[in-house]
Amino acid sequence: MMEVDSPDLNVDAALVPDLNLNPNSPLIDPVIEDDTNIEEDENDIDDSAFEELLQPPSQEKKNQNFEHSNAIKPFLKDENKRSRLQFCISMLDGGNIPHDPISIGMYNIFHIDEKWFYMMKKSENYYLLTDEEDPMRACKSKNFIGKVMFLVAIARPRLDAQGNELFYGKIGVFPFVTHELAERTSFNKAAGTLETKPITSVRKDVIRPYLIEKVLPAIKAKWPREDSSHPIFIQQDNARTHIDKNDDEFCRAAAQDGFDIRLLCQPPNSPDLNVLDLGFFSAIQS
Repeated sequence: MMEVDSPDLNVDAALVPDLNLNPNSPLIDPVIEDDTNIEEDENDIDDSAFEELLQPPSQEKKNQNFEHSNAIKPFLKDENKRSRLQFCISMLDGGNIPHDPISIGMYNIFHIDEKWFYMMKKSENYYLLTDEEDPMRACKSKNFIGKVMFLVAIARPRLDAQGNELFYGKIGVFPFVTHELAERTSFNKAAGTLETKPITSVRKDVIRPYLIEKVLPAIKAKWPREDSSHPIFIQQDNARTHIDKNDDEFCRAAAQDGFDIRLLCQPPNSPDLNVLDLGFFSAIQS
């Protein structure tokens, strides 16, 4: 290896500023006085880290942003709160209220509700193969996508002691549609073709036949025959389009075939007390 002579450097010490070096800096050689001191330092616990964790957060940390999801809650008046409390108390087993209150099984309560579903979404995600073409979706206007209202009826499933299914719980999903014959020939169909059209306005005169002709027969066909004599409740919300719980036409149809089916209204402004609004609709729409 070739040696290179380094030039002599004449440095004025007064021109060099004082450096406050960290004792742990690699520029300073550590001084070890005794081996026992090393063992003591290794065994010592520094409480400063724990004290820092116990200190309240500083103003700088308080001003930091963080992600938070917030759901809109129904606006409840004092009367609504009392009716919700009374409804929840009615769902408790009366024999266990003083000591260990538990809710009833609610196996004989059916939840019904209606919801609009769009025929398609503006944007959807697909999993395609490398040689698969992108699906073709088209409509006249993406701002006026067709929608259909569905009536859903569901209850709690029932199992026997061995875990065998006695009652599935799903009564049905019934679309509010009509079937009409096309009056004239068009580009898409010929005259006389049977068309399925959604019912755009759902009122009491539409809800009543759906309950009598669709929901009640489905419950009677799927409900365990040995429990047909026990009361069955159909829980609905307080929408203006719903029929009264003492509707004469409905009560006559509900009492046929040895069944005792009654309508039950949940408290106002309480969608969380209906399993359909609570999570079923959002699950099937996602």
